Amino acid sequence: MAKTEEPRQKGPKQKGLMSGWPLWLGLPSILVILFILSGIIAGSSPESKYVLRTTETKHFAFSYEEQRLALDLVAQLGARYDEVYRFGSLTLGADPDLLSSMGLRIRYYLGASASDLQYREWMRQYGDVLLVDQANPRVAVDQTMYNIVNARIGQATPFLILSTADYLADLYEQRNPHQGAAILQHVVPERRIAGIIEEKSFMGDQAVNRVLAQSFMGYLVEQYGWSALIQWYRGTTFFTWVAEEEFEKAFGKPIAAVEEDWHQMLAAGAAGTTGVEEGADVTGIAVADVTGAEDYAALLRQQDYLMAAIGQAEGPITDERIHWQLEKGQLALRNLAMDHARDFFGQVDQLLTRHQRLAALKSKAPLLLLIVALVAALILLYLYLAKRHQIKQMFQQGRAGTWPEVLSKTHRE
Repeated sequence: MAKTEEPRQKGPKQKGLMSGWPLWLGLPSILVILFILSGIIAGSSPESKYVLRTTETKHFAFSYEEQRLALDLVAQLGARYDEVYRFGSLTLGADPDLLSSMGLRIRYYLGASASDLQYREWMRQYGDVLLVDQANPRVAVDQTMYNIVNARIGQATPFLILSTADYLADLYEQRNPHQGAAILQHVVPERRIAGIIEEKSFMGDQAVNRVLAQSFMGYLVEQYGWSALIQWYRGTTFFTWVAEEEFEKAFGKPIAAVEEDWHQMLAAGAAGTTGVEEGADVTGIAVADVTGAEDYAALLRQQDYLMAAIGQAEGPITDERIHWQLEKGQLALRNLAMDHARDFFGQVDQLLTRHQRLAALKSKAPLLLLIVALVAALILLYLYLAKRHQIKQMFQQGRAGTWPEVLSKTHRE
């Protein structure tokens, strides 16, 4: 009787082990496959799921997803952008309707949220990508002035085009364009305009240099007029340094002499535009406050660092808070509200650090899943082989004795 019971005792145990372990071994592999598929789906083209609409104003063409941005909101923004365009063109002495009469418009893609930035390369075919904070929609005045200068005067060195656009933005926002430069005289008194015109030098300490450059450009316009500035502007190209002789042809003086006049204006507390006395608090920080000047320069450089961190990230940063807090910090800094700018930049720095850690972890996720799958497979294989060895021993022992005795011994163990 013991021999007839032997297959019934061994058969079910072997079947349970053989049918179960491949299923558990395959689960980690399924997780890895699902993770890869989710990445492929997330990175697919948005054309299949975005229904785009284009709304044209007199000077702009806005592309956006009609299911996520209301037509009324885009129309209101369009009217404000047209106002900025008209102001910038008229200030430059250009006909604001000339380009639109030829059917030419500035093109923008309006993103509804920061998550849209994962498709930014695809969006750029519709123009510069701008995020719209629907709770507090703002016009990108700096970017628009940059485009106006490009369209009206032509491309040139970053020093010329960025400083001119910044100066126009300050005029539109009714900010004094010389206040920041007056503060920075305490921090970088040795810095000369001729030394930052060249692109590499200008971009090396960009935020500080832009504050100085926009004030200098403003001084040129206020003292010599837009026509002289545009003459100098058109004597350069995007790839060439602005020579001394080109500057002197436009303004009638060497650049060093004009810069000295500009420094004297700044030392007087920007009296040429504010009408205040020397040493007065025209900027929210006393002009004579060296500590405040150092704080201002540090915030400008922190802004450069944060923007570089966002721009150099491996993938698009889709955390809404990073973009909106950075924008608020930049605006506060432009208005010389140092405490607010410091708070906003501090928040952005914390959020960026958290994002970088999560991004690093996410980049390692496929490898971690693979390691977990391999470890799980090895453990299951070990358990399977151990159980198989135990069954083999049971079978060998069964030949020497009876199966009930062997099974009873196994249960006791």
